[in-house]
Amino acid sequence: MKIQFKSVTVIVATLMFMACSYSAADQNASQGDTTATLTEQVAPAEPVLTEEGLSPVVIGANVKDLPDAVEGLYASKTFHKIDENLSDEEIGFDEIEGWHFLDKDGNLLFTAEENEGIIYRVIAKSPTIKTAQGAHVGMSRDEALKIEGAKLIKPDPEADYQIYSIELGKISMTLDYEKSQKVINMEAADYSILD
Repeated sequence: MKIQFKSVTVIVATLMFMACSYSAADQNASQGDTTATLTEQVAPAEPVLTEEGLSPVVIGANVKDLPDAVEGLYASKTFHKIDENLSDEEIGFDEIEGWHFLDKDGNLLFTAEENEGIIYRVIAKSPTIKTAQGAHVGMSRDEALKIEGAKLIKPDPEADYQIYSIELGKISMTLDYEKSQKVINMEAADYSILD
């Protein structure tokens, strides 16, 4: 009877040890899977311009809440002030007074304009930023117009600058000023914030 009890005890102990070993191995595998999943979630995706902007630089956000850098989106930000002594011709049509978001080499990726600290306009300047449909700065007018839902908007005949644009939902793509054949920027805006 003692021998059977010892045998049963040894067998139970062995089974428990094996179960614990498998459990630890499963737990380690699970933790590895979780780590991979967390890494995938943390790793930045290609920046996508939406009708709200470029998260976390979105319409309605307070500029004070924006981080100094967001991995995969921008490496630094700076406020760009236009010299008040310059004329409109010296400033240029596409000069933006507002926040400039730069890559690690100091190249301009996008800008944001704000009213009393609240962002109302986000403008993509780099071809690395795309819409969900694949529109990007640098694409041709014809390519942009092939996107489903894209509409060509002719300029106001009385405007100082005759600028064509393409609307893609609430995203506006500005075409180059001379020939209107290439997208030079894309913007998401809510001008009601200015009211």
